[in-house]
Amino acid sequence: TPQGRMMVFIMDPTRAPFADAGRPTDDELRAATRGFLAYGGRYEVDEAGGYVLHYLDMEPSPNRVGITLKRFFSFTQHNGVERLILRAADLPPGVVDYAITWERLPDVRS
Repeated sequence: TPQGRMMVFIMDPTRAPFADAGRPTDDELRAATRGFLAYGGRYEVDEAGGYVLHYLDMEPSPNRVGITLKRFFSFTQHNGVERLILRAADLPPGVVDYAITWERLPDVRS
């Protein structure tokens, strides 16, 4: 937002539905959680450094509320499609690269 707030929701579209929507099993709940990522908070952009900081104040894991995520950014454009690529600054052990590509949708407002 113009006020410096952001939110992200990423869902695996292949998550299996609960056998009984009103009474999911513990295994079903764990699987559903693994297939859904969300967080939000304030952000700051450092254009000279090429990174953005996300200050999390909303996150499903209580242990992650209050942390700061650093993401290096780059922009690409191909065939008129704009993309923002965010790469994690701090990678977990064994992870070589972690990037998320966001694609700008055309403005469909009437």
